[in-house]
Amino acid sequence: MSIERTIETLVQAWNDQDIETIVSVFAADGAYHEPAGPDRAGRTHHGPAAIRAALARVFARYPDGALAPVGPLVVAGDRAHCEWDFAWTAADGKPRVARGVDIFTFEHGKLKHKSAYLKQFTPT
Repeated sequence: MSIERTIETLVQAWNDQDIETIVSVFAADGAYHEPAGPDRAGRTHHGPAAIRAALARVFARYPDGALAPVGPLVVAGDRAHCEWDFAWTAADGKPRVARGVDIFTFEHGKLKHKSAYLKQFTPT
């Protein structure tokens, strides 16, 4: 599968909260780096079981969260990045949207690293 098709699959699976499809595009030793956390690269999850558990927590926290790509997917060799808006309903019932970007590294056609960066939403 091409990098472009893999990322299309990943975005659709994220919006469907389809954890198994998301995990399937990662390499067996792949890593998901969350936007925040105690690690230098954000909270990092290595391997299918850890990625699966992390996604379950994310989807439980944002049951209506959805990604919408807002710019072109840029692919350069085995690396790619894309910008997106993340929309969700906050605990106060109000809709929220924050801009983010993913930086991807691929190896042998599989996702090796997904590093997510998210603007911090501050209500006015």
